[in-house]
Order: sequence, then C-alpha cells, then structure tokens
Amino acid sequence: MVLTGFSDVEAIIDAIKTGKVYKYMTKPWDKEILKLIIDDAITALEKRLVGKRTMQELEQKNARQEARITELEKELKKYSGMK
Repeated sequence: MVLTGFSDVEAIIDAIKTGKVYKYMTKPWDKEILKLIIDDAITALEKRLVGKRTMQELEQKNARQEARITELEKELKKYSGMK
C-alpha cells in the first residue's frame, strides 16, 4: 500500500497495474477509508496465501499420483511379460 502526498502518481499507477501495490491514497487521508483499504488488503493477502498453499498441496498430491501411476505401469509390464 502506498500513501503519498505527491501529485505525480504515474509510477504508483504503474506499480498497481503490475500487481506490486494493492492501493494508493493521496492526501488528505480519510481515516475510515484507510482502515477499509487496510482490511481489504489483509483479506486479499490471506486469500492469496490460502490459494498458494492449496496449489502447493495439489502439486504434491499430483506428484504422488504420478509416481504411483509409474509404479503401476511397471507392475503391469512385469505381469504382462510373464505370459
């Protein structure tokens, strides 16, 4: 989050567009709006962290499933070669 008193906000807008800044405010700052933005930012961060954890868990499960499939394919080849 960026709080600024500067009128040149192009760099800040570019940072927001690239996802590096959640929001920006210029002076004068409204305390209630600032609180809402901070609460929203925390919620967004929590959601992003949950999503990241979920993705990591899915990648681990996928890796285990792929390893199991490889094992089963080897077994299948071994048994089919016995005939």
